[in-house]
Amino acid sequence: MIKKNVTINDVAKYAGVSRSMVSYVLCHGERGSSTPETREKVYNAVKALGYRVNHTARSLRSGKTRNIGVVLPSLQMYLYELIVELEKSFRKYDYTLTYNFFERSSNLDGFIAAMERQFQTNVDAVITPSFEYTAPSPVPIIIWGNKVPGFDCVFVDKETYGHDVIRRLLSLGHRKIAVCGRLTEVRYKGMRDELAAHGLDFYARLSTQNADLQQRGIAAIREIAALKELPDVIIFHDDELALSAVGAAFDSGWKIPDDISVVSYGRTPLSGAVRPTLATYDIDWKRTADMLASVTLKRLENPGMPFQQMSVTAEFVPGNSLKNKTV
Repeated sequence: MIKKNVTINDVAKYAGVSRSMVSYVLCHGERGSSTPETREKVYNAVKALGYRVNHTARSLRSGKTRNIGVVLPSLQMYLYELIVELEKSFRKYDYTLTYNFFERSSNLDGFIAAMERQFQTNVDAVITPSFEYTAPSPVPIIIWGNKVPGFDCVFVDKETYGHDVIRRLLSLGHRKIAVCGRLTEVRYKGMRDELAAHGLDFYARLSTQNADLQQRGIAAIREIAALKELPDVIIFHDDELALSAVGAAFDSGWKIPDDISVVSYGRTPLSGAVRPTLATYDIDWKRTADMLASVTLKRLENPGMPFQQMSVTAEFVPGNSLKNKTV
């Protein structure tokens, strides 16, 4: 029978280690310098005795809540993988994550309100996309997804991705390349520069202003249909937009990739489940989450350190939606 009011001293006695070692293991886990054998003894003692860390008392002593806020655009398919990996990464360091969401199509007020909700929960730091504006903060802000001066950032090297996707399409014989996305992003600069290096430009530029993803895809296909000649390939901003457009293209009687090839970004689970499978670019979410945890904890441990700028690469994932025209 597990007794009530188990103390850290009880855990130390059961595990045969010092009280300070129990505290060290529970605070640092695998990140610390304790041996695997010592950690196993402590964890076994915690489990056997039913010990629970008093987080309120710890917060009062340390001045830290061990709670990290995460602000994200309203749940999209690709965010599921990021959330899962973030939970795993921060759990290793005994941190809890608190989420707030804002509508991706909302104005700036929605983002600011989500950030303010995080500040009101007394978090130690906030992880957020930049959303083109980041309010002054009483706690450290870690930017994910984009490189923003004056902040710690973990971002995909989107400009390199932009160059890579154009090189890949050109190598497959595509020359009339349309693009559908938020064209002010740095990825599109990489695409434009690579096209210019080959004496080319985008065959068509399609915006994504509609709030509803399905409507965005339909609007993109309508814009394509209005052109005098179909492009060889469309590069979509993300998988969800691409998948909605593929459905609209099918309804229009177009065959993919015979009539138009499609390539996308983000590799959601559905990208490999649909037919044709979606050619896309994969973000290493585990590596991204581990970097975010590392950058956040380093900032908390050393508030005066220089800003950290960490990048990950997007890797191509073959799919049947992309045709090789050189064959």
